[in-house]
Amino acid sequence: MFTVRVSLPTVDALEENPDPTDYSLLADDDNILIKELSRGTVNGQSKTIEHALGYYPHFYAYGEISSGRFQIANGYNMFGDFRSYVNDTNLYLQNTTGSDKDMRYFIFYDDIPE
Repeated sequence: MFTVRVSLPTVDALEENPDPTDYSLLADDDNILIKELSRGTVNGQSKTIEHALGYYPHFYAYGEISSGRFQIANGYNMFGDFRSYVNDTNLYLQNTTGSDKDMRYFIFYDDIPE
């Protein structure tokens, strides 16, 4: 088993049973590190963000429903005005409100099987 640990000050990184809250980085069999590729905020009714990873990556997308309040928009949302989907080269964001709104996204390196 391999592990990577970066502990907070005063915490022994070699302790036998690590508490994840004591580490700024802990990656082992039970704690998986998710690496971020990109993030951003776009404004409009539909946007395409290129990631060019060659596979379907893990992502999160959000649409602004009121000033400073965002709703998750992963996939087709029957109860909201924002949609998102991904393929092996792009992330697609769609706003169906009829007016320009902010949309935020986070794309990770994790491969999500089709």
